[in-house]
Amino acid sequence: MKAFETVEDGDYKVSIESATIGNSKKGNLMVTYKLKVLEGKSVGKIIFKYDLLTSMKMIAWAKRSLMAIGIYSQKEGAEFRDLMPELLKGIVGKIAMINKKTNNGYENIRFISVVE
Repeated sequence: MKAFETVEDGDYKVSIESATIGNSKKGNLMVTYKLKVLEGKSVGKIIFKYDLLTSMKMIAWAKRSLMAIGIYSQKEGAEFRDLMPELLKGIVGKIAMINKKTNNGYENIRFISVVE
């Protein structure tokens, strides 16, 4: 298998290789996380997680991602989208647990926690 092929559903320990703000193919603002699997039979595989920032519901999901790995607090006062570039600088290099679940052909990646 090549590094970019999908991994099975389950929990994975990953390193956060990059986290960038950009646009989807449709032009929607989003965060792209590049995650590298550190353990198990999928070690070395790359998983991509995407958080769209196009609606309040999607922004809430993005906030949950950052809260799960300990780099965002609901108490922070500035507009969330304005905070994103600075927050993402603090995420690269962190080790985290994620859960991957496929539903109706779509892969859902969720941060569970940061690994100390």
